[in-house]
Amino acid sequence: MNRVDTSTASIRIGPVVVQCEGDARALDWLWPQHSAFSTSQHPDITVRLALSETPLMGPSMPTAQRSDNVFELAYHGWRARLTGDYADARIYAGPSAPQRGPRRVSSLLRVLTQVFLRKSGIALHGATLAHAGTGWVFVGARGAGKTTLASRYVSRPRLGDDYALLALSNERVEVYGTPYAGREGTPSEPGTLSLSALVVLSQRPHLRVTRLSAREAYPLLLEHVIAADMTHEGVTNRMKMLEHLVRAVPVLRLSFRRDDAIWGALLSAITPIASRSTL
Repeated sequence: MNRVDTSTASIRIGPVVVQCEGDARALDWLWPQHSAFSTSQHPDITVRLALSETPLMGPSMPTAQRSDNVFELAYHGWRARLTGDYADARIYAGPSAPQRGPRRVSSLLRVLTQVFLRKSGIALHGATLAHAGTGWVFVGARGAGKTTLASRYVSRPRLGDDYALLALSNERVEVYGTPYAGREGTPSEPGTLSLSALVVLSQRPHLRVTRLSAREAYPLLLEHVIAADMTHEGVTNRMKMLEHLVRAVPVLRLSFRRDDAIWGALLSAITPIASRSTL
């Protein structure tokens, strides 16, 4: 039997340090997308990567099925088995592997991280902007303005234009930079910020900001939650976390035109009236 070259690499995806080991060819697919997120910190989860010469067809969306304490994860081009803090994964290494291999590794790690964080984190389709030392996550339908805002307000750290990973605790909500950019390929940077607000974008030809109640915000945010784990426990966990989220931070609705200055209106909407009078 031919020896397979092996190696290891550790990266940070949000609050989770993932150590990847196994086939060196599969680990090569981590770079350059994950290069800025390389770390030497102790891993929270270890993933063993192996290549499959047999096509791994379907499903068309990532799925997670649970039996006891084991999650079976599947997507077109890869399979994984997650038990506690360890995962075995197979990635199809067919003729298109040089082009599709990096995308398969990225989707595998993204789904593994979401399932691993199922009781303490939630992922949203949204652009994250830093302002005055805090994070703001903007969600909305395609064309609502996420990419416009992400390209217009170049803030540091640049936490992402399409994938917002949030960690919830009793005290605060934090938003993390991840390696995963949106359609525009805007590079993301490592970092974490306390979340000031969630902002739902709407398409109207004028600048307007309104604050939403938790009841109003919940269904609007639900459609932007990213999820693979559709088990009863997974759905229940996400519902609880979303309920926590809409009560823990302000949720605003924003309509704007491309050239509108938005920060004054947004800050005013989350600043108590008594505090505003002293500004």
